[in-house]
Amino acid sequence: LCGFSLALDRSGDEVWRIRARSAKDVDRVVGLANLYQMEEWVEVNQPSEYVDLMVRYDEKESVRRALRDAKLPFSTMIEDVQEKIRRHSRARRDADSEEFGYDKFNTFEAIEDELKRLAKERSNLVRLQTIGRTYEKR
Repeated sequence: LCGFSLALDRSGDEVWRIRARSAKDVDRVVGLANLYQMEEWVEVNQPSEYVDLMVRYDEKESVRRALRDAKLPFSTMIEDVQEKIRRHSRARRDADSEEFGYDKFNTFEAIEDELKRLAKERSNLVRLQTIGRTYEKR
């Protein structure tokens, strides 16, 4: 989700997962991506299980018809890209907060502080022990 500008409004845009198992399928997907100026979410250059493309809201029906005509099965992975960006941005803001929460992504420092707090408050249940160090020496 960080691969494109957040300044663009992506309301109603979707990400579709398209099956592309052969070189011919890949050529079809690349042709459609170029024709409809769709953004690739997975580099399209060789057969794989699937290809993810972002489809603009005003092109959905045309792309849907083209995929069906090309007999390329697809499914919707993200129904509203802009909403996904909003949620992702909110989660990042929450993660930047040093306050620990069980309902969000926490920084290493926030987790470390919470573990120390638990060990202090519940010393009969919790004991901290170092079992190794990360590459960053944490």
